[in-house]
Amino acid sequence: MRKLLLYGFLGLMCYHLLGFFTYFEWKKMAIKKEVKQAIKHSVLESQLIRFHFTFHEAHQLTWVKSHEFILNGHYFDVIHKAKNKDGYFFKCISDDQETVLFSQLRSITSFNISHSGENQPVNVWFKFLSEPMEVVTATLDYSLNEIEQNSSVLKFYEEFFYSSFVSTETPPPDFMS
Repeated sequence: MRKLLLYGFLGLMCYHLLGFFTYFEWKKMAIKKEVKQAIKHSVLESQLIRFHFTFHEAHQLTWVKSHEFILNGHYFDVIHKAKNKDGYFFKCISDDQETVLFSQLRSITSFNISHSGENQPVNVWFKFLSEPMEVVTATLDYSLNEIEQNSSVLKFYEEFFYSSFVSTETPPPDFMS
């Protein structure tokens, strides 16, 4: 029963940390696949958006990939690229779905950052994992009796670490008795 509960909480934590990311990546992959299918089935010329950029303007664009750029917050997939002495001519497909997807990602991320409190599960886990762990019980015996009397380890210890202050036996403090 404990293991089932442990695995349940572990699964819930993993879903909370990775669930939206996995969903987002899956949707992004599906949208990209759909765009590629649209390109393969040769989009009509009337549906293509034409751009003319000077060399300077083309370098100012935010390029996501070699065939995809962002202009005024909107994503475009480049179908055909031509270069002449005046600049670049692009024939593009407007990628409305990806634009909506990334705007949703920005709004959800902004909401989560602004509404994340001290007691959010992710913050509690990060706090728990960042605190130092303290050993409650130790099963190792570090006594020097186990080491041979002529050992180089014992001589090294006595030479560098051993002091009369540490080795003097004292009674426990009053509050412990």
